Amino acid sequence: MNLSKLHIKQAALPSEHGSWGFVLEPLILTLMIAYSPAGFLLSITAFFLFLSHQPMKNIFKKYKNKRLLNASLLFLIIYLLISFFCFSLVFSEIKFYSLIFFGVAIVIMIFYFFLELLGKNRNLISEMIVPISISIIALSIYSIKTLQIEFIIAFFFVLLARSIPTIFYVHAKLLLIKKKKPKNSTSIISGNLFSIILFISAVLGYSPYLAVVASLLLLIRTYIGLFVSKDNIKIRTFGIWEFIYGGLFVVITAAGYILKI
Repeated sequence: MNLSKLHIKQAALPSEHGSWGFVLEPLILTLMIAYSPAGFLLSITAFFLFLSHQPMKNIFKKYKNKRLLNASLLFLIIYLLISFFCFSLVFSEIKFYSLIFFGVAIVIMIFYFFLELLGKNRNLISEMIVPISISIIALSIYSIKTLQIEFIIAFFFVLLARSIPTIFYVHAKLLLIKKKKPKNSTSIISGNLFSIILFISAVLGYSPYLAVVASLLLLIRTYIGLFVSKDNIKIRTFGIWEFIYGGLFVVITAAGYILKI
């Protein structure tokens, strides 16, 4: 049997479709508001490290399908070589802050991978590790443009305002779709909390008011999704809408930083 498209997809692409948004959104947002050649190469490094997770997982799980394992090994080598090449191009040019942020994110990712191998990654706390680590990589890109720690911290909260409440919301909504009773309070409280933090940050001048608007949009989506809309929505349709909301968050927030609104 020849290596099929199914094997290639299973070897090369992450099976968790929701992870694409959590990875791409912070990187795209950061490049939109703080683009630099070094930052672009760091984002490519991060993206291919993200892709390397799937073939690495296949290899460590030791599937009996040799074609799948061989394909996984091939893609892992390709992804790591691209990541190493891009990172080597900017290693000597990026600032100390950027290296620290990037290094911390890689350590967190390695920790998550071991949790996954142990089967301890399927809870809310561990699922926050991936978006947090990607957000820290986004900080490494952002810090190339500015070393003012107050603006870096504010931007970190902007990134988390998208990912953390969304994780709680997605879990609650999926339980509703499956006709189970979710804990709605966590997603509502986290959404309100981050909106308040972003508002205070905007008042202090560390982040734009449009970031608050983007956060409130997600909060309204949470209220509607949990208390108003029907629960017979298909999971695929729900996922598409989350990509749309993520895109709106990125565009609105980026406009705030670019236009200083």
